[in-house]
Order: sequence, then structure tokens, then C-alpha cells
Amino acid sequence: MFASCAEPHQEHDGEVANEAQHSSGSGYGKAEGQKEGEAAVGLGTSGTGLLADSEEDDSYDTGSIIHWHWDEDDCKTPSKGELSNQERNAIVVGPTTGGKSELLRALHRLYNNNQVPDSLQVGRGNLSTTATVTKYPLQVSSISCKTVRKRDCGMRPGQKAMSELMRIFKGGNRDSRDYYLDTYMAKPVCGKHTFRVNFLDCPGDKDSRGAGIDEQHFEEIAGELAQLGQISSIIFVIGKGMAYDSSFKTSFLYLWDWLKDHRRNFIMIHTKWSMLLLDVDEQTARVHEFEDMFGEEAKQVKHIFIDSKWEDEVEGNRDSMAHHQQRKALAIQSVDALVANILMMPRLDCSNLQFNKTPAMLEIDRQLKASGDAALKAREHTLQQAKSELADVICHLTDVVKKIGKHQQEVLPLRTRLAHIDNSDLCEIERKDVYLWHLWGWKTVTIQSAVPIRDVKTYQTSGTVSWDKWEKSRYRIDVRCDSGSVPRYRLGSIIAYAYTRDMHTEEIQQLQDKLRPQEELLKQQEEIFRREESRESNKKEQVEKLAREIMGNQSVIAFAGQGTINLSDLPRINRWYKQIVGSQVEPSHVDELSRIIPGDPS
Repeated sequence: MFASCAEPHQEHDGEVANEAQHSSGSGYGKAEGQKEGEAAVGLGTSGTGLLADSEEDDSYDTGSIIHWHWDEDDCKTPSKGELSNQERNAIVVGPTTGGKSELLRALHRLYNNNQVPDSLQVGRGNLSTTATVTKYPLQVSSISCKTVRKRDCGMRPGQKAMSELMRIFKGGNRDSRDYYLDTYMAKPVCGKHTFRVNFLDCPGDKDSRGAGIDEQHFEEIAGELAQLGQISSIIFVIGKGMAYDSSFKTSFLYLWDWLKDHRRNFIMIHTKWSMLLLDVDEQTARVHEFEDMFGEEAKQVKHIFIDSKWEDEVEGNRDSMAHHQQRKALAIQSVDALVANILMMPRLDCSNLQFNKTPAMLEIDRQLKASGDAALKAREHTLQQAKSELADVICHLTDVVKKIGKHQQEVLPLRTRLAHIDNSDLCEIERKDVYLWHLWGWKTVTIQSAVPIRDVKTYQTSGTVSWDKWEKSRYRIDVRCDSGSVPRYRLGSIIAYAYTRDMHTEEIQQLQDKLRPQEELLKQQEEIFRREESRESNKKEQVEKLAREIMGNQSVIAFAGQGTINLSDLPRINRWYKQIVGSQVEPSHVDELSRIIPGDPS
């Protein structure tokens, strides 16, 4: 808790602590040890919360924020220049009908010229009015109350002591209170320096729309924080007479544990506290009850009491019994304390913030872990079988490869020889040279073959030599060689050719007879190899798939054992949780989640 003053370090330690507790802490009420006539201190530099001006129409300006004092000695006292002008975000949470929307309406009336958004509706009974997280940006500043005297009143300023004036707004005797309430109007006056604060109005817990809605609100809040990237305050709003019941405790502890490193940024706003029936002891008891419930660290939480409902009256038409001006004046003082807390709190970086799983998520996690453990054991057993079968396939495949190699060694020479002789290459089977015993003339040449003659070629020694009168058959050729007019002893040559396979028919048959069974055996082994190779590929895929699924199961089990989720992963994981709510976790759910969560959940 903290207070403010015009000049730093002028108060005694005890006075600062008391003033912080009862002024900024409760929002109104005379501080313990406060002298008669002194006003409680808010953000303004005036040193008073309520003033009676000497001039009716002069506007009162609270001025700039000069210093704040933290109640811890080890905290630095910041100056106005050290306050960042960057916008701040404050989430407003609390039970349904606790007064959240009512508080935000009051802030709009004071800081937004009485312009209240239509979406800020006040709940009735147990009905919820805020369905989703809604952002309301406001330009806020220090604020104090100026008391404006009615123009038609004959009383002059200064006729009553300040102590009497303060009692008017804090509940003095009925006669004086009624008199001065008829004489003065409460007017809010804002400071020169403004700061933008985005108030996130969150749906209340114990939402009237059904079970499970409250946890959805937590997820929506987390999503908003992920988008905003930073937050300054967590404001819990609870109305007077509302118990710190199990629902409130669940909601508060959720955020209290989630933001455990930033508990100094928590503010408790107690709404619907009538300042006409001010009971400091009752407020103190309310604070002590809270601290007893949530432990020693809960003493870090700032408590502000407020009555945020008043009517803006006009002079000459007022309900003096409703005391709206008194309500408004003290609401201004409480709002000043609230804004001071928000502006002074350090901003929290939400970029790496972890989302605490809700109770429903944790219940699903318990089922998830059991289902994941069962699926893991089954897959590990299947994986061992698959690995064993894969080892057998590889062993068999190795044997087949050896057999194929042996058969190939036997077949390869036979195939090589066959390729060499079983072809259509031309092979010379007979050559005859033609000679004459006289200088010119002609001679008939005959070639007889046991194999088919496939081709014949002739060569002549002179251009006058000719080959004519051909007679050809499959195995015989007759041809006449004429020397022509030029005498020659040697006329030329004739060559007969056959295919290579024609020359090696018998050998080819022997080789084929020997090769045929060897090739059949080789073909069988190659077929076995292809089949086993396919089995090996399938088994490897099965093993790899099982290994991935086991890693996924392990990731799911590890995820189920964690209490947090990365905000960046929350949207898609949250959709999975919503599908499972109310149903039994099945292995298919485990597989689906394993594909959604990050590979390394830690």
C-alpha cells in the first residue's frame, strides 16, 4: 500500500503507514492519528481530499503527481518524471454481481464526462451481464473533490471550520450534515498529467450461464494477456456481504498462484460499502479475514473500499436523504487511491507467461495420464515385437542375398558366353580366290556351306573384272567371274558369311540347357528378396511410427504432469480440452493431443 504527499519524506513513518492503510487502503475514513480538520491524502498535491473554495466558479486543479511513498523501506521513491507514459492494462475480476461493471461505470462517469458505454450494464440478482472479456480504455489522472457552494445560498465560505466540512462528508451529526449537503455540491477535479489505462472487464465467477463457464473465462483472460503483452494490475472486486466462498477462493487462488511472482500487483476493491455507516472496524475485519484465508503473502494485496453508486443531481433538485454528494465525494477519494496503485505498480511482461491449467483441465490430465500410460505400455510391447520381426526379416534377407550372389556367380559365365556366341554378328565361313591360267577369260566359282549363308562379299583386282550369273540358295552360291578385256592372273576373291549363332548352335543349346535351371533358381531368390525387402520397409515404417507414437505418448504424459501451458500454445490446446470435457479420454484423444502439443513439453 502507498500514499502520496506534496513534499517527500515529511511524514513520520507511523503516520505514513497509518495514512496508507486507511486513506489509500480503504478509500475513505479518517486515518488513525489524523488530526481534526485534516483531510485524507490521495494522488493530488493539495494535501486534502475535500476543499471548500473561496471562489464559487474557480476550477481547482490537483496539479502534477510529485511523489509517492511505498510502505516498504527497501522500495525506491519514484518521482513524477520516472512514471512511464506507456499505457497500462488492468484486469477486473470477481464474482458475478460483485460490482465490477458498477466500478467501471463510476470510472467512466468521473474520467469520461459521464459517458458510459452501453455494454457496461449493472447486473440484477444473480444474473451475469458481462459475457466476454471487454476492454475499456480510459485517460486517468489524479483526482480530487472540489466542493461547490450553491449560488443562492447566503452562507459565505469560511464560516465553518474545515473539520466540520470534513465531517459533512464523513458523517457528522444529522443537523450539520443535512445543512451542508444542501449547501455544497461535490465536483471531481482531475490532475494535469493523464495516463492511459485499459480496464479489462472480465465475466464474473459463478457465472449464471452454467457450469464450466468460469474456467472458460480464465482461458479468455489468458488469451487477452497474451495479446496485450503486459499488465499492470489485477483488480479483484467483491461486494459487501459477499462471502469469501469456495468459488471466490478458487478464482482468486487461480490467479494468485498463476501470477505468484507478481503478487504486489493485486488490488482488492470492496464495493457497496456505505460511507454513511462507516465502520472502520468492520473494514479491518474484512481485510483480516482475507489475509487469514490466503496467508501471510496476502498482506501484500492493497484493499480499497468504495461506494461507487451515486446520482448526479442538479442544484435545486436534490434528495438530501440519499446523500448522493457525500457518496460521490468519497467515491472520488477511493478512485484516486485505485488509480494511484495502478500507476505505481510495475508492468508485468506477459510474453513468456505460462497459463495455469484450470481444475477441469487438471481432471482431464488425470485421465489423460492413465490413458497415456496404458497406450504407452501397449505400444512399447508392440514396438518390441515389431523390432524382433524386423530383425528376423533382415536376417532372412541377408541369407537370400547370399544365395542370390551364389547363383549369380554360376549364371554369369554362362550368360557371358551366350552373349558372345548367340548373336547375329557375321562370321566368315569360306573365302575363295579366283585365278586364271591364261591371260583373260572367265571362271565359275562355287561355295557350299553346312550352315546358312547370310551374306556374300566380293573383291576384284581390276575395274574390268565383273561378277555375274549368280545362283544363290540357303547353303550354296554359284557365280561367274569375268576378267574382261584386261588380262589378269588373279581376278579377285569371294567371301561367304554366316551368323555367329549359326556357327555355335550345339554349344548354345548346351549352355541354355545348363543356364535355364540356374536362372529359375535365381529368379526365385530375387522374388523372395523383393518380398522380404518390402517386408523390411514395412517393418521399418511400423517401428518408426511406433517410436513416434511412443514419443508422442511420453510428451502427452509429461504434458499431463505439468500445471501450465505456454500462452502461445493455449488456443489450439484449449480447443482440444473443450472437446474432451464431459467425456472419457480415449487413446484417439491421446494421439490427437500428441500432434497438437509442442515436441518438447518441458
